[in-house]
Amino acid sequence: MNTKFQSYSSGAGLFFQLFRICGKNSSHSLNHNTNVVFQFIVKGRGRYFVNNRCYYFSPNCVLVSRPNDNQRCIPERGCYMDKYCLRFPKSIICNYLPGSIYRNLPHVVLIPAPDVAGIKQLLQVVCDEMKHKRSYWHKKMLCAIWCMIIIMARNSRRMPEAPAPYPQLVKAIKHIEKNFRAEINIQSLCKKFGYSASRLSHIFNEETGMGIRHYIIQRRIADSKLLLASRQLKVEAIARQAGYQNTNLFLRQFKSLTKQTPDEYRLALFDDTVSPRPDARIIE
Repeated sequence: MNTKFQSYSSGAGLFFQLFRICGKNSSHSLNHNTNVVFQFIVKGRGRYFVNNRCYYFSPNCVLVSRPNDNQRCIPERGCYMDKYCLRFPKSIICNYLPGSIYRNLPHVVLIPAPDVAGIKQLLQVVCDEMKHKRSYWHKKMLCAIWCMIIIMARNSRRMPEAPAPYPQLVKAIKHIEKNFRAEINIQSLCKKFGYSASRLSHIFNEETGMGIRHYIIQRRIADSKLLLASRQLKVEAIARQAGYQNTNLFLRQFKSLTKQTPDEYRLALFDDTVSPRPDARIIE
């Protein structure tokens, strides 16, 4: 797998990020973002899990994620993926475009063939301006992002969706979202909602592509990534806030999922000369 990474750092953590991710084994971990994320699919197809719901995607689709969405891109088995991932603050939209344009975007937008070249060109503009920082580069980059949103809004017709989510899944994920920092496991979920462990595990695997235990771990690690954007918090404090009583367990699980230690991840956040490992810090 090959990952190209460029970013612009501003203030506390990355202000803008742009990734290009290629390969059969591209990361598809659960993510919880505080920013807007657009994923433009060049090649590949699969399912996009976001906030208890799955959507199908194919080439020339843009996957939309808003702040506080839990989302996961799940490629088809053995599928070669090639996609751009652009992340930026919601404030740049609200300050310069009518909020309704952004709010009405569906989670999956199919870009028609005549506009595909335009989307790619706008992404290249963002990449070039971040890299070279010529005069007025910031404004030109914002203009490119606004143009992308307008193209998406023009083509935001309703896409075919996967079947409606299981009620059990919705209830369980909402409970996990409120309580993932506390002691929580499949047994406690089954006891609370009166489901069998085998049934709930089957639903989770079918809809999210992962088991309940792994979902909870990934949700905690996603939360810890956000906390690492603060230079003041120590790793031990971050582990506790993310739901870990054992710091060593947190360190092992963090590195297993990101291929980096928390300190390495934090260094990459604040230093745009540091590139992540191919399967690390990929926004899904």
